[in-house]
Amino acid sequence: MREPDPKDYGYDEKGNWRGRYATAMNLYLGKLERQKMLIIDSGYFYAGAVFEKNSNDVWGCIQAAPIINYMIGWDLQKTVDYIEKKKWKIIKKEK
Repeated sequence: MREPDPKDYGYDEKGNWRGRYATAMNLYLGKLERQKMLIIDSGYFYAGAVFEKNSNDVWGCIQAAPIINYMIGWDLQKTVDYIEKKKWKIIKKEK
C-alpha cells in the first residue's frame, strides 16, 4: 500500500486545506494541532467553524456550518470581531 499523498485529500502544495475530506485525513497526517474549533451561539442557532494556522501563523477559517459559510477564508480576529458586533456568544474556543 502506498503512502497517501496529501494532495489526494485536499491539501495543496503549501499544505493549505483545499478539500472536503481533509479533516478526517488530518488525524492521519498529524495536522490537528494546527486547528481550532469555534462554536457560536447566536440565540437563534448554534454553529461551528474550524480554523487552521497557515504558514504565516495566521488562523484562517477553513470550514464552517452552512449558516455561517460566508466566514470561510476569514481570519480568526475578523471572525471574533464580527461575532461581537452581532452580539453573538462564543461558547467554545479551543486554544
